[in-house]
Amino acid sequence: MRMAARRSRTALTSGGLEPVLDAGGGKHSVFAKAFLDALRANTRVLDGQGLFDAIKRPIVVNADQTPEYADVRKAGHDGGDFLFVPITVNLSVSIGNAPAPAAQAAPDQGATERLFWETIKDSGSPADYQAYLDAYPTGVFATLARTRIEALSVERLAAVVPPPEPSIAIDEMDATYVVLKTSNLRAGPTTKAERIGRLRRDDAAAVTGKVIGKNWYRIELDGDDAFIFGSLIAEVDPAELAAWSALSDSRDSAEFDAFLGDFPNGHFKDRAAARRDALAEPAPKVVDHEMAFWDTIKDSRKPGDYRAYLYQYPNGVFAELARARIAEAELQAAAERQAAAEAKREAAAEAESKRLAAEAAARKEAERQEAERQQSERKAAEAAAKAQQETTTAALAPADQGGGGLIAVDLVEDEALKTAIKKYYDRQKYRAYHGSGESSALRMLNIRKLEVKSISGNFITVEVSYLWQAVDYTFIQKSSRGTAVVQKNGNMYEVMKFKSAGGAMSF
Repeated sequence: MRMAARRSRTALTSGGLEPVLDAGGGKHSVFAKAFLDALRANTRVLDGQGLFDAIKRPIVVNADQTPEYADVRKAGHDGGDFLFVPITVNLSVSIGNAPAPAAQAAPDQGATERLFWETIKDSGSPADYQAYLDAYPTGVFATLARTRIEALSVERLAAVVPPPEPSIAIDEMDATYVVLKTSNLRAGPTTKAERIGRLRRDDAAAVTGKVIGKNWYRIELDGDDAFIFGSLIAEVDPAELAAWSALSDSRDSAEFDAFLGDFPNGHFKDRAAARRDALAEPAPKVVDHEMAFWDTIKDSRKPGDYRAYLYQYPNGVFAELARARIAEAELQAAAERQAAAEAKREAAAEAESKRLAAEAAARKEAERQEAERQQSERKAAEAAAKAQQETTTAALAPADQGGGGLIAVDLVEDEALKTAIKKYYDRQKYRAYHGSGESSALRMLNIRKLEVKSISGNFITVEVSYLWQAVDYTFIQKSSRGTAVVQKNGNMYEVMKFKSAGGAMSF
């Protein structure tokens, strides 16, 4: 049939320029369920238009959307169409007289598939099982591979992760990116945020913004926001991405050659060239030493082992898987380094912020304590001064001042005061006698009367009436008057100055 020999660039969509349902078909959308049901019920070779006719009515009846099927303009469409062939159909009969491809030497496909599966059967990476499905979509272990992909995805999505950051600054964008490897989607721009989805290699990512200050991008995921690390995606021309999705499974080298003509510098140019060259050459033959080499490194996690394989067998049977493992290891290592560096910067900034806050709090607390101490000392000093003044005033105030303590009358009768004045007089007169050559030293015999003249703080001025005599002439005794200035310290008195009434004796 001529359609099978011509290039096809057509698109089957779930709707036109309208919202479409993402559910309604059990585990799938209404569109996906109708698509799968039509393929499961098909028993003949079905072209794209026939498939569209089979699914259009169930979709229109069950949802407010209308699927569309049309040629992709300016994409190299040559009148061909996609053919959906059930595995039970004899292709030589269904396709008619289409020429069979030239016979080529091929490896034992059963042995190669078994070795491939042995290589990945214990893997924890969904990408390994997807690589198997890409190579053997109807292989013996295809169902098990799909089950493991689903289990690993559910297991990773169920992991408990920290909540997203409270606030994010976004530089708004509107661009199409392509996923470079199987990647986790996060609820926030950090590896600690909740994992809310997953994209596989070559999936399209509708980027709506870039996180300012971080290598994270915000993308649209089923109408909600999700975040993906920047090194896991690359910007791509939407037309190139659509063209690549249409021919990525092609076995015609001419189609890849046409793709390179349309997008010579595109994101997929290297892979398209590799696929074109590989399809143009005979299929590689698996020989014993290559099988042995791969069997030796198949469980390795060292990129160097796979580089050694590619160096020895650049077009080997496992070359694509080796490259995928190298790329995954390198991207994972880069992402881990970037995440570790980012976590380290965040921890350092948080520690510095806490340190500055602690220092500020400590300074504030020290200032508060110092202010309280100074205020307490000031109040204590004021209270002590007030108490001292009240005590002194109360003890020394004249009776008419109402001091409430010792009054002037008490002081007149205070023997300690009299003794202090007498000792001061005798000592000073004795010094005057020996120092100035007086004819005789004087001493105070007794104090007849004390009269308080004034009180200032703890200083008392008293008038003294006393009897004295000359030491050398005991028969000479006289009465006299004088003024003494006395400082009172508690119950003690200290005479500061004494002056006789005649003015001659002042000391």
